[in-house]
Amino acid sequence: MISRTSSVGPKFCQLALTWLTSTGVPVDVSQVSANWQNFGPTLDVRDITASLKDGGYPKIKRVTLALDVWQSFLHLRWQFRDLTFYQLQFLTNTPLRNRDN
Repeated sequence: MISRTSSVGPKFCQLALTWLTSTGVPVDVSQVSANWQNFGPTLDVRDITASLKDGGYPKIKRVTLALDVWQSFLHLRWQFRDLTFYQLQFLTNTPLRNRDN
């Protein structure tokens, strides 16, 4: 079950959930909350888990993301004031590098 709280509206939280699942990998999230600050939107996502094809998983207790709208417009690309991962765990059964390379 996903809990959504937002002062910028439920559409922003739905957009964030769509973005999280856009890779085709099943993602579970316990809570998504969003707020609007002077510099732009902030997003707080909690208890993120996913299942990888090789049987591994990423597991993140909390992710905070703050988009700087004004800098993004100025540079014509995404500019984040903050992107922080709390208690990130990642297990993969696929080698990161092949011995031949």
